[in-house]
Amino acid sequence: MTTNTFSRYVAGFILLSIALGGCAAFRDDKRTAITSWPLPNTAKKQSINIVLNGKAWINEKEIPADKVQSNQLGPWRMQANQAYMESGLFSEVRLASEEPADLQADITIEQRAEFSETLSFILGLTFGLSSLIIPQKGTDTFIVTASFKDKAGHVLAASKQTETVATWTQLFFVFAMPFRDGPDTTATAALYDLHRALLQDFHQKHLRAGSARIDQVATR
Repeated sequence: MTTNTFSRYVAGFILLSIALGGCAAFRDDKRTAITSWPLPNTAKKQSINIVLNGKAWINEKEIPADKVQSNQLGPWRMQANQAYMESGLFSEVRLASEEPADLQADITIEQRAEFSETLSFILGLTFGLSSLIIPQKGTDTFIVTASFKDKAGHVLAASKQTETVATWTQLFFVFAMPFRDGPDTTATAALYDLHRALLQDFHQKHLRAGSARIDQVATR
């Protein structure tokens, strides 16, 4: 085998290895378990207005608000809107509407991303070859809080849910890719489930509060 032929084999192997670098995303599922969906509801349905804001950090460094506004808030609001529409609890779901609604959900999303800057530096120096041996791990922790208010502004229920998505990147994770969703799909599903868990909390607390008011009226 000539030197040129061997060099072509090596170059081909390097390019193929980089191209085949795979990643797999995993959820910790630490949020409240969702027992049923859509949620059972026998009460009269009310309209709700969603007001959603968010912040994001990478390794404890806050991302500028305009970057979050342009990159994350749009998809986050659409995911919340989808969950609220599919919950079966509301007659109408609005997003940041100025028209009055029966209820309002004030939602805050925090995304905290963590990864090894040292490993990323090494990855850059080695043109990605270090990922063939050293697995790279990154995590995205989503913290979603929601406060539900009536038309008068009284808080009916408030809750917080958290879930972390861990993404591993290495050559051999290419074999797991057909069986695992990618990082973006996994993060989207996690956020959707966090909204579902918050709605379940609200539904249960609101039902208990409604039952308590009925009991108070009955004992008078």
